[in-house]
Amino acid sequence: MFAGYPPTSNVKRIPPTTEGPMNASSPALSAKPRFAFLDYGRVVACVMVVLFHAAGTASKDKYFGPHALSDVMALGFVRMPFFFAMSGFLLSWFYLRPGGQRVGAGEFFAKRASRLFPMYWIVLLLVAAAEIFVLKRHGEIPEGWDWWAMVLLVPRDVTVVGGTGAALLYPAWVLQYELVGYLLIAAAVASQRARLAYLYGFPVFYVLFADSPVFALRFLGSDWLLIFWLGAVAACAARTWSAERLRAVLRLSLASLVAAMVLHWAGGDEEAVTGWKSWVNMDLAYGICFALLMAGMINHSRAAPAAAEPGAMSRWVTRMALWSYAIFLLHAPVITFVCRFLVKAGVSNEVGWPLAVMLSLVVSVVAGAVAERLIEAPVDRLIGRAWRWFKNGRAAAASAR
Repeated sequence: MFAGYPPTSNVKRIPPTTEGPMNASSPALSAKPRFAFLDYGRVVACVMVVLFHAAGTASKDKYFGPHALSDVMALGFVRMPFFFAMSGFLLSWFYLRPGGQRVGAGEFFAKRASRLFPMYWIVLLLVAAAEIFVLKRHGEIPEGWDWWAMVLLVPRDVTVVGGTGAALLYPAWVLQYELVGYLLIAAAVASQRARLAYLYGFPVFYVLFADSPVFALRFLGSDWLLIFWLGAVAACAARTWSAERLRAVLRLSLASLVAAMVLHWAGGDEEAVTGWKSWVNMDLAYGICFALLMAGMINHSRAAPAAAEPGAMSRWVTRMALWSYAIFLLHAPVITFVCRFLVKAGVSNEVGWPLAVMLSLVVSVVAGAVAERLIEAPVDRLIGRAWRWFKNGRAAAASAR
């Protein structure tokens, strides 16, 4: 999701989220809507991820130790279900709808991968260079197959490789799932049968392989890819449901989200939950809530009158949504730098923890904005031109035959 949702003209850039007619058979969803809530969603997801890692890093004993606000700032119980539900919803909304963007499976995956990899590789090389030349930690750099698996975002079994399954840039485990999500959507756009097989058959795959001893099957049957699927199904359902039903879905999603949070907080430490709460998968519960929320917000945004001129807040959110992928990639090294800097500056633990968290967020946003403007946007434009040149050349060759 941080890697951008499907564009209308090139590989990434779309001002607030807009697309063509959603469903001509649904009066409530027949115009060209502007879904500003999607930009807000990307920003919220981005901020939650930064706060989670900033709080976790600052709480380490080598920095400032545990803090009373650690659990609150971490937001660990909602950030990933929100992320994957929105990602599945966005891709399904633009690519799996009748009359949506017509692309082949190969073209879809190539465009998504071309959005995902270049900036990831740039940041990865910068982090590797810092490990070698600044921190002098040569042993942290993977070698052989481990290096290529890291570069290509090949899913890794954390029970074997340790950590999050992503070397050097530890949040990149999310991109491993995102890349597999792209493959699933690519398979779904290949044909109508494949689309129906994914939308109706993936839960069967999840039930069969969630606990498989084979890592590849267990990865495909993970909670995160099921939540991704929930978002995709919610997008498909939102295209056919009436405005009245979508309003009911919005109310239901909000009530369910509140109930899930109450249940979660009432349970205390997840590892200590026993009794009837022990079988409740809170990640899936939140995933269902957020998938329904996306569907309900579609109708809510459609019914809301469009502003003649976006306000300052809307313009800021739109910009930050464009920066979100760069922020996501850069925030981990930024957090480490901020915590190290404050410790060396002699900041006390009491002041250092909140200062580290807030400063990490601010510096991550600034770094992401600069990186998006100076690196990501030019690379996107270059890839867009190369892609158009390739398609035009292929079309010219086909017409010459």
